[in-house]
Amino acid sequence: MGWASLAGTAKAFWVRPREAWEEIRDQETDAAELFTGVVFPAAAVPAIAHLLGFWYHGFFSTIFKAILWYALAVVAVWVVGKTLVLLAPQFDAVPDETKAFRLAAYSFLPYFSAGIFYLLPFLSIVTLFGGLYGMVVLYHGIPVLMNIPDEKSIPYALTGGTVMLIAVVLIGCLTGGLIWPGKP
Repeated sequence: MGWASLAGTAKAFWVRPREAWEEIRDQETDAAELFTGVVFPAAAVPAIAHLLGFWYHGFFSTIFKAILWYALAVVAVWVVGKTLVLLAPQFDAVPDETKAFRLAAYSFLPYFSAGIFYLLPFLSIVTLFGGLYGMVVLYHGIPVLMNIPDEKSIPYALTGGTVMLIAVVLIGCLTGGLIWPGKP
């Protein structure tokens, strides 16, 4: 997936998440393609913005935090995807790893795109709202991708969304962009 296509997909999830999931549903990608085509490039945007926005705190410290942010973001997508697979039987969903990783990867797109606010450190808290909106995107994607009964869709989304929110807050805390916006 190229940058223009990725940006268009991210925009679609911000503007019309339900329709975006319908377009993604029949996509033929495995987890490796999903990570190399979506997660790795999308997670690079906030990492680079973090590097550019916080550079005045010290070159090596900023590079370390940008690399840490990137690594934690990729791991967070993997953890949420695995959690969705492991929890699927509890909610009468089909435990399909490819679909669960697709759900996790695309649900993180609002968080990754909101990471552009790291360019202005005093606005870095806005990335948290991108993560919260990612939970809404996750909620819209669960019935489309996981073939789950309607009555179990909300609890499944809340459980997966909670893991996602913990990951987002943890990334912000560990990289300093959430607790001390604008501080090293």
